[in-house]
Amino acid sequence: MVRHIMRYLSALLSVLLPITAMAATPDAAVIDACNQQAPSQIAQLEQTRKQRGEAGFTALFFTPDGELCNFSRQFGVVGDPIDVFVLRVKNAQNHALGVQFAPCAVEPAGISIYAQGAFPATIGPSNVAATAADYEFVPLLPHRCFNTSVDITITDTTSNTQIGRYTLTQYDRYRATLQVGSVFTSLHDNTYGLRADGANSRIFNKGPVKTGPEYYSSVVIYGLPHYLSELRANAPHYLGRDIVNDQSLSDRIGGVVAASASHPAQRFAAGLSIEVIRGVNVVGLVEFAQVTRLVGYNEGDIFTGAENTIPVRNQWNRHFVAGLSLDFRYVTALFSRQ
Repeated sequence: MVRHIMRYLSALLSVLLPITAMAATPDAAVIDACNQQAPSQIAQLEQTRKQRGEAGFTALFFTPDGELCNFSRQFGVVGDPIDVFVLRVKNAQNHALGVQFAPCAVEPAGISIYAQGAFPATIGPSNVAATAADYEFVPLLPHRCFNTSVDITITDTTSNTQIGRYTLTQYDRYRATLQVGSVFTSLHDNTYGLRADGANSRIFNKGPVKTGPEYYSSVVIYGLPHYLSELRANAPHYLGRDIVNDQSLSDRIGGVVAASASHPAQRFAAGLSIEVIRGVNVVGLVEFAQVTRLVGYNEGDIFTGAENTIPVRNQWNRHFVAGLSLDFRYVTALFSRQ
């Protein structure tokens, strides 16, 4: 009796164990396929985008059940293409796949649109036993979304069912920043007086003299070389700078337009900047300043009139200056401290 029971249990186990093994196989095969094939897809995308002059993209890789299994980077960047791939079992029953991005605003991010794309493809049911070699990725229609958060929904359009959903967080892009800073200039608004020299009075400069600071408020345009590159035929459109991740030399070189913090109508400047640390720039500017200068006389000349009659006039001068500038957020934080 016991022998018959043992024989029956042995037969039952011989049937159940292969079934259990088959049920566990797809999960391992899917993960293996994802890890093996995603890097080659990313490398291919990098090569294609480089040929087009496009640097950034976000590639997301999903299992047949709609679970995220790999990515080119964990976060997206506003305006960069979002490429979606779904694993399928080769030569399985055909299904049409679709991907939806919502919200998905156009550039500039002010008009929200709901974009939907479908790509005819095949995908096998997730409970089919397979090895990693039996899977392949299905590319879906890429989109550019100018939102900092995008819900990506993958659907089986044949059965009108949702396969999976993923929320992609994207870094924002900026074209410019506001800064305040100081440059060191010799263009100062001078005042003049008289100094006794024996029986005569000579004109002298009361100052300020030599090089000293002038304070400016400025607009720094990010990524100036990228804008210049757009002058080439078929050059890609520059979307602005992701200030967290875009740290190349071309990203950190900017154009500067500045005005004096005290006399903006009499003193302004334009030039270039380079970001040395985040939010701190070294600037080189051509400064234009309306300053007081002598008319018909030079410093040290004899003058017989009263000091308030020394002939002066305002005239425009220009001069190259250098200095430092800081993002407004630094200055705000400094002066808002209790």
